[in-house]
Amino acid sequence: MVNGRIPPHNLEAEESLLGAMLLSKEATAEGVERVAAEDFYAPQNGVIFSAIQSLYRQGEPIDAVMVRDELVRMDQPL
Repeated sequence: MVNGRIPPHNLEAEESLLGAMLLSKEATAEGVERVAAEDFYAPQNGVIFSAIQSLYRQGEPIDAVMVRDELVRMDQPL
């Protein structure tokens, strides 16, 4: 909350971005370039984004299993 008000957010858009990043290298590159983990309203979505971003920067493949493994390495299991 900011000044007692909930900031604007769209959880479906956050989830759609993360899903697109799991499916497309182009979406991952675009997402990493334009978005930061702090931009997510839902903290868990920011953590997932950080895992995808980490894998992308390491040049690793990005899929659900790799993201789960990265979350465990980050000590952030879901």
